[in-house]
Amino acid sequence: MPRCALVTGCSAGGIGSALVEELHAHGLRVYATARSPAKMNHLAKLPRVTLVTLDVVNPASIDDAVNTIRQDLASQGDTLDILINNAGQSLVYPALDTSIDEAKRLFDVNFWGVVAITQAFMPLLQAAGNGSTLVNVCSISGFLYAPWMSIYNASKAALMSWSETLRLELQPFNVRVISLVTGSVATNVMSHSNLSLPEGSLYLKALPEIQTRGVGKDVSNKTAPDDFARAVVKDILSGGSGPVWRGAMAFSVRLISKFMPTSILDRAMKGGTGLDKLP
Repeated sequence: MPRCALVTGCSAGGIGSALVEELHAHGLRVYATARSPAKMNHLAKLPRVTLVTLDVVNPASIDDAVNTIRQDLASQGDTLDILINNAGQSLVYPALDTSIDEAKRLFDVNFWGVVAITQAFMPLLQAAGNGSTLVNVCSISGFLYAPWMSIYNASKAALMSWSETLRLELQPFNVRVISLVTGSVATNVMSHSNLSLPEGSLYLKALPEIQTRGVGKDVSNKTAPDDFARAVVKDILSGGSGPVWRGAMAFSVRLISKFMPTSILDRAMKGGTGLDKLP
């Protein structure tokens, strides 16, 4: 039975926070991390949960977190058995209007941040020596081409490909990798309120639909974070590896991304996006 887990991106109202609480409920000691510790205050009351400041795009912050956790593990005589790369951001904006700098910042968090955290903490996972587990939180967005989310979609597609390749590379070292393909979950990640477009944008007529997607109101079917975390922790503790599809619409996307004809899928993706208003 694993004894210790580390979860990134544990601010209140998100998937990470729910995973921490569920892991704690299973008796694990958990390191909950976030860039701003104040956003994790709701977890401070839980015994066996340690709050650690961690900015996944800041090398100095990563080094400090590794040292803090390594020392704490040694003092407790424990090992790091589970690492969940959950920290991430969303971006809703037309591809042609998105600045390269903004796109790079998203990739720094959603992709390069995961790579950096995995490399930094892998020695601790390997040292566990009992079949430790790495979980990378991917998304159904990596399998779909939802308009206004091109950069986010691309970051999650890249993460999925990297995660599954890493799964093979870590098999000789007895480290399991789960690529968690996350469906729609009722979190606050879609909080792009007051979206506006630059003057002269080709997509001004679709602005209302872009704004609706920016705050997540275009999707009504969402899994509660607690229910999602309950299923995911069960998956982790069961000893499996590879792609795991959880959350609302995940199973449907798994099927349609493989079997639905492109022309039909395109119509589904464009529905309600405002693209029909454009010439």
